[in-house]
Amino acid sequence: MEKIAFIDVEGTLTDFEFWNEIANYVENGDEIRALLHLGLTGKINWLQGFLMRIDLIRGLEISTVKKVSEKFKLKNRTIKTISYLKQDGFKIILISGMFKEVIGKELSKSKADIISNNLIVKNGIVVGANLNFIDKGSVVKRYRRQNVFVLAVGDGANDLPMFRWADIKICVGGNPVLRREADFCINDLTEIINVI
Repeated sequence: MEKIAFIDVEGTLTDFEFWNEIANYVENGDEIRALLHLGLTGKINWLQGFLMRIDLIRGLEISTVKKVSEKFKLKNRTIKTISYLKQDGFKIILISGMFKEVIGKELSKSKADIISNNLIVKNGIVVGANLNFIDKGSVVKRYRRQNVFVLAVGDGANDLPMFRWADIKICVGGNPVLRREADFCINDLTEIINVI
């Protein structure tokens, strides 16, 4: 049987949250933070909030995005945990609504497949984003077939669509919306070794 682990990135593999960081560089930073919170807690539609946040960073220089992305670092022992899952026979897919320009370099250390979105940049200015998926569930559904075991790991309400297609669902952290749907709740990704 094929085994695939879909693992959320921000909040799960890293403490970095792009939107909270980039909010420090734009006029409407408080609005960005509020939209992020509403989306993560499931109080607004994730996609709607995401598109609104993208609108709020239009006109930002890509150099600012790159500066913020330098703060994106994987949590300690993340690579070790991913290696453990690979040794256990899992294909690893790191899935994030975040932009490749922000997370790509650091995530390449994991040697896992990465599914993310991309910024649209013209003349050094952010003008929008290419969304490669509507929600994480639509991605997991594409891989879902007979004789495939799916593990989903996430930390926010935006991971719920991914959970709907998984055989085992693991919530990292204390998000109450996700905890209700999870088979296992852990505080740190390394604890996954104890539940798989």
